[in-house]
Amino acid sequence: MTSFEFRALNLFRISCFEFRVLICLTGVALIASFGCSSGPPGPKLVPASGTVTLDDKPLGNADIMFIPKDDTRGQAAVARTDESGKFELLSNDRKRKGAVAGSYRVVISKLVTPDGRDFTPDPNAGPMDTGGFKEVLPATYSDPLQTTLTADVPDSGTSTLEFKLKSKGR
Repeated sequence: MTSFEFRALNLFRISCFEFRVLICLTGVALIASFGCSSGPPGPKLVPASGTVTLDDKPLGNADIMFIPKDDTRGQAAVARTDESGKFELLSNDRKRKGAVAGSYRVVISKLVTPDGRDFTPDPNAGPMDTGGFKEVLPATYSDPLQTTLTADVPDSGTSTLEFKLKSKGR
């Protein structure tokens, strides 16, 4: 055996310690790859949409939050109505469409500026710099602690959620 052949064979020989380190690193890499799956996080979402009216007229640009209650798993679902009062629920981070099937307390809020225009938050303003907006809906709809609104989202999803609000809150 020439010295070149002997050196080539030694390149493929590793000590017991090096072999154990190699096995551990391979195991860590496999575990990390399973932990980084591309599946959606959290419980399964089902499609959920509907309409909101105020005094029998579509309520546009209102913010909606579905807060899980009872045994409903997952986080809140949110939406904003369009000009015709229609909405489609999204995950709390607004990255996925739908809501977890279950029961919810519902909060609907409509903010306006002092001159009556829809309030649009300024991303450059501080959290206390509100610009003088006001809530136009009664606390029985707009306050998370006082809301009387509830909704159920079935396992199959729904497109018929309907909230008929009254200015007086009843």
